[in-house]
Amino acid sequence: MLKVTVVGIDRSGVGSSHAVYVVDLEDGRRCVARFANLPSTTSPSKSGADVSGESFLHFDVRSDNLCFDGPRSLLVDWNLAAIGKPRIELIGWLPSLSVEAGPPPDQFTGPDDAPFAVITAGHFAFAGLPPSSPTSRARISQLTQLKPSLPWACRLVGLDPPDPVAP
Repeated sequence: MLKVTVVGIDRSGVGSSHAVYVVDLEDGRRCVARFANLPSTTSPSKSGADVSGESFLHFDVRSDNLCFDGPRSLLVDWNLAAIGKPRIELIGWLPSLSVEAGPPPDQFTGPDDAPFAVITAGHFAFAGLPPSSPTSRARISQLTQLKPSLPWACRLVGLDPPDPVAP
């Protein structure tokens, strides 16, 4: 079993944190990670959603950031890591899960999650505009995840979902 211990979070910087994490592995080895200038989600978002929390968040959970090594699963690509509410991590992952033949996001969320669903849909609608390069696949991935995100967010806030656009 993997045990992660937060050794300390220094919030003395404005809008960021320095966090030190200790990861104890099953075989007795210990890894220490220090994240400098880790963004903090302790202030309310512009949407009014309560994003505060003390959890270590990846902020980009999707299948291409997972590596499988026998019985172990590793989450890689931590460049968006932050401190915040763990529910944000789940809600941000649900569109990716849905487009990869998983269940729709609605199965895991309710009305209280509406602000996070709206933020997620907005991210997929506007992130990467304009595309970083003509060959970048990031924008294609974001638009693919927008397809389940926008109707889901609309349903949670009581709006009619938009009509699907033909591919």
